[in-house]
Order: sequence, then C-alpha cells, then structure tokens
Amino acid sequence: MSVSEARPRQIASISARMCRAAFVLTLWLGIATGALADKVYKWVDQDGNVHFGDQPSSDTAQELEIRSKASPPAAAPSRVPGPSAPNTNGLSISDVMEEERLRRKKARAREKQVREERMRNCLLARDRLRSYEESNLLYDIDSSGKRRILSDAERNAAEREARAEIEHFCG
Repeated sequence: MSVSEARPRQIASISARMCRAAFVLTLWLGIATGALADKVYKWVDQDGNVHFGDQPSSDTAQELEIRSKASPPAAAPSRVPGPSAPNTNGLSISDVMEEERLRRKKARAREKQVREERMRNCLLARDRLRSYEESNLLYDIDSSGKRRILSDAERNAAEREARAEIEHFCG
C-alpha cells in the first residue's frame, strides 16, 4: 500500500471520530440544558399577551410543572379549567401552548363575529336614514294599529337618532 492510498482512510477515520465527538457533546449539552431549565413561569401582561419564561416577571406569574412526553405522569393531571385561566398543573409545555392557541383562536372568532354584526348594523342604520331622507312623510303605528304621521319635530328626532346609530355602528 502506498502513502497516497493510506491518507484518505486516515482522514475518514479522523472525520468519523470528530462527528462522534460532536454528537456526544451536543447530546450532553441538550441533557444538561434540560436539567437546568427546571422551572417555567407563565404570566399575562397588561395588554393580554401571554408570556413564558424561566424567571417570573410579575406577581401574577404562575409556576408551571413541566414534564417531558417520555416520562410517565406522576398522577393523572386535572384538565378542568379554572374560572379565569386554564389549569396548567401537571401539563406539558406543549399542552399549555395548545390550550393557549385554542383560546386565542376562539377570541379571534368572537372578534370576527362582533365585527360582522357591527357591519350589519351599520348597513341597516344607513339604509334606515336613506329611507327617512327619501320619504315625503314618516309614520308610526299607534296602539290601535293605525298609521300616525310624524310631525316635523318627530321626523327630525328620528333622523338624528338614525345618524347617531350610524355614528355608533359605523364609527
């Protein structure tokens, strides 16, 4: 065997040893980091944003019990949410984050529903004012079921009320 044939095998051997050493070092750092991060806190800031961290940032921060998916649970976790926030005792961080994602999704759906309802009310109020302005006479139905023509003052009051509804719903 010549010197030039032995050199590639030696380089491959050094490269394989370095890869193994890098893998072992990475594995060791991952385990060490997991052991150091034993406490996780959850808190909500004044804007309603939920934060997670290893240091409590406010008096309202909750310490979460984190367990890995691989370890068996110590006891069956209680999944019943409290009145103001989801129960996070004994849940994994992924479970807590999933609950938070679902809570935000529901909040966005509620906000969308409110926006759509405001838009409908805005369109109705604009349509009502337009019909008031285009009509020669406005009337009301009295208790006996007969039409009663509104006076000019009553008509002006009805138009002001319709404009106020537009301002309220249309912004």
